[in-house]
Amino acid sequence: MFAEHGIEILDDIALIGYNDTPLAAGGAVPLTTIRSPMHEMGRQAAVGLLMEVLAGRDPKSVVLEPELNLRSSSALTGP
Repeated sequence: MFAEHGIEILDDIALIGYNDTPLAAGGAVPLTTIRSPMHEMGRQAAVGLLMEVLAGRDPKSVVLEPELNLRSSSALTGP
């Protein structure tokens, strides 16, 4: 889509996606992404928070760190 309009990735625009998928790494220009720890989010919700609720306690807040996957769609990996 960008190429149709004369826009070059890295020369004119940088792209970053969210929630890394296998397709993000395999495109013509591999996409830099932010990956949420989905499995850990599920584990924390299913086990940790649910157990707190079942025990009659207020569930605690849980903060999980995302991961930045640098690929060639952003200048962050460029020369």
